Amino acid sequence: MELIPYLQSMRETVNEALDAILPPATEPPEELHKAMRYAVTNGGKRLRPILVLTAAQMLDAKRDDLMPLACSTELIHTASLVLDDLPSMDNATLRRAKPSTHRAFGEDGAILAAISLLMLSYEQILHTGAHTKANSARLATAIRLAAAAVGSHGMAAGQYADLHTLTHESGLSEVEFVHSRKTGALFCMCMEATATLAGANNAEVEALTCYAKNLGLAFQIVDDLLDVIGKPEQTGKDTGLDRDKTTFVDLCGVDKATLIAHDLVATAKAALEIYKERADTLLALADYVVDRKN
Repeated sequence: MELIPYLQSMRETVNEALDAILPPATEPPEELHKAMRYAVTNGGKRLRPILVLTAAQMLDAKRDDLMPLACSTELIHTASLVLDDLPSMDNATLRRAKPSTHRAFGEDGAILAAISLLMLSYEQILHTGAHTKANSARLATAIRLAAAAVGSHGMAAGQYADLHTLTHESGLSEVEFVHSRKTGALFCMCMEATATLAGANNAEVEALTCYAKNLGLAFQIVDDLLDVIGKPEQTGKDTGLDRDKTTFVDLCGVDKATLIAHDLVATAKAALEIYKERADTLLALADYVVDRKN
């Protein structure tokens, strides 16, 4: 299987599903719903939902049954981007090569759109439970995983630390704390919730979680690299935003940071050995993450 056509096909499938679950832009309050749709449909790799659907297929679950969970992960991810871009946070002007949501709809519109996307994401997890007929314990676990990924031990913790504790004096442990929560937490939620709702056993859940943990950290290191060596027309977002913070690139240099990212991907791939050839697509996705240009 060639990965790029697979990614393109999966993106189209996910985009269709997202379009179906988002409120119509003509439904009151129109501007809020326009902001939600703008934030979500404004491009994007759809990597997190693709990971969910790919893992579901590997676990012999029906991809359509896990589609609501896949959409949920993209809604959470998009909401986090909208909030990260706010003037009080990263103050980004570009997202996915277009004006960030607060630039297009104002700060109030962006904040309310992000909150609405997060609430819609939890609703989608409940829909996943109905589709998969997961028992109440598995469904409760999936909702708990999503809440933990977003909250003060997950993405919110990472963003807060990114804003308030990362300085040029920060060390590797502080940088890893931020990355493992700001990015890694949602990657882990994607894989662990998928495995849980698909009825995977403990060993399978552990393997997928290990894969996600290492892949998420590698993803963020590549983001650090692109912030230094990337161009806005290539990355689709502002570069140089991390110049006042310590990153893996600051601590290790471009070459060493690149090596660390590849080592993390190798560890992620090794975690899937129990699946043998069934994991081929997830292995290819790991290589894509570390080799990407945006």
